[in-house]
Parts: sequence; structure tokens; C-alpha cells
Amino acid sequence: MCHCDGENQGLLNLLAESGMDIAEAICPQPMTKCTIPEIKKAFKDKVTIFGGVPSVALEEESMTDEEFEIFMRRLFKEIAPGYRFILGVADTVPANAKFSRIKRIGEMVNEWGTLLGA
Repeated sequence: MCHCDGENQGLLNLLAESGMDIAEAICPQPMTKCTIPEIKKAFKDKVTIFGGVPSVALEEESMTDEEFEIFMRRLFKEIAPGYRFILGVADTVPANAKFSRIKRIGEMVNEWGTLLGA
């Protein structure tokens, strides 16, 4: 396992070939240039992605509740069917996180937990 928060755009192929099995704290757009589909394509079936929820998504200052819902629905579609993906906040939950969004992520997992056709 490797802690991989931050900008990984130039590292994706190297990470895939490194022999590690989990890239933890993977952070996609809008905090980095990488998208989840790009990361999945680079990692193929070699590396499990752990993360995917950028910490700014939990902050009211960064996106509205509606934008958060849209972002998360898109994320669930991008990670479907869920193979080699562990959902988590990439790197840390910020001190000013809106707690209802953290709770909502749990509800989304319960609603769309199989990720199939999310």
C-alpha cells in the first residue's frame, strides 16, 4: 500500500507498474488533474484505488449541496461495478467538513452499495 494523495498525473503508470496492490488516498478532480476513469485505466487490474472523495467535496465553501449530490452520483457511476475500489475521503476529512455530507455518503453506500448500475 502506498499513500498517494496529491497530484499523480505523471505517476499513474509508474504506480501501476510498482508492484503495490493499493493506492491509498487517491484524490481526483477537482483537487487534482486526474479523473477516476483515467486512474482506473492506468491501474487496470493491478492496483486497488482507495479514496475517490476529494476532501473539498465535504466543504460548503467548495460546492453546494446540489453540486455535492451531482459529484457523488457521478463518482458512483465512474467506480461501478466497484471492482478494486475502496471508497474513502482522499487524504483527510477537513475540520470544516459539513457533517451531513459525511452522513450522506454513508446513505449513498447503503442505497447504491452494490455499485451495479449506480
